[in-house]
Amino acid sequence: MSVKTIAGVVLAVSMAVISSSALAQQGPPPYGMNVSVDVAKKAAAAAVAEARKNNWFMAVAVTDTAGNLVYFERMDNTQTGSINIAIG
Repeated sequence: MSVKTIAGVVLAVSMAVISSSALAQQGPPPYGMNVSVDVAKKAAAAAVAEARKNNWFMAVAVTDTAGNLVYFERMDNTQTGSINIAIG
């Protein structure tokens, strides 16, 4: 990954942490319906397509509103550590 891409990921993660801190202070966020397997597969397919376009080898995990795994896909040549990170 390029420095620009890494910086973008760091910024996105930082914003997510800041946003989750703000939500924690306001009470629990309203969760919608759980993700179905069909929707999870479509979301994972889009993520894998984007990864292939950028020559990234990734693991993709889709969870429900409680954080339980609904769908998982690992691309060939993905680093072993990426599996647990994606699920986490």
